[in-house]
Amino acid sequence: MSTSSDDPSRPEYYDEVYFETGTMHRKSLYSYYRWLPEQTFRMAMAVVEHAGLRRNERFLDFGCAKGFLVKAMRHLFRDAYGCDWSKYAVANAEPEIREYVRLSTPERPIPFEERFRLGFAKDVLEHMPYPALPSALRNLRESCQRFLAIVPLGENQRYVIEEYERDSSHFIREDIPWWTARMKDAGFEKITAEYHVPGIKDSWHAVNPKGNVVLLAE
Repeated sequence: MSTSSDDPSRPEYYDEVYFETGTMHRKSLYSYYRWLPEQTFRMAMAVVEHAGLRRNERFLDFGCAKGFLVKAMRHLFRDAYGCDWSKYAVANAEPEIREYVRLSTPERPIPFEERFRLGFAKDVLEHMPYPALPSALRNLRESCQRFLAIVPLGENQRYVIEEYERDSSHFIREDIPWWTARMKDAGFEKITAEYHVPGIKDSWHAVNPKGNVVLLAE
């Protein structure tokens, strides 16, 4: 008998096993998900430079997990916040940034009132069932002036990088034109797409330079 913890379309799926021993259980690509300062600060600087996020501007990490990027951004003087629908991840955010990380709910997927200069989602949107994506993108469009997303690319209903198939919580496998069209459907007017921004998913870029896309929308 299956439970909500077996259903990747439900928040209960993203539990301790998902983040800590996911590779062992073929539930995710995570193993002992933890703070890696060198990697996280490198990514934070790549985001800041690529999206033009200045000091003290508001930043939202949508699908922030334990909030490590929020922590790095705050050390870099950005007004950073995060949200995630995993109760386990939010509860295990580090104490110094816990007040800036909130739980997403179906009623309030982005649980903040003020708008953000930049919204960010890395390895998040592909976890949404196809019917759920349009609403999520519209919410991000309403809450964020600009939006930076990194998603794995697919073709012929498979990921370009075969290793991504090992994560059973992945739903969406599409190409760049499809993702660009969905951004436009949500109300974003200007969208740029690049296969790689140095500092973001460098190791996967080495596996296949056309396996992911970085989308900047406004």
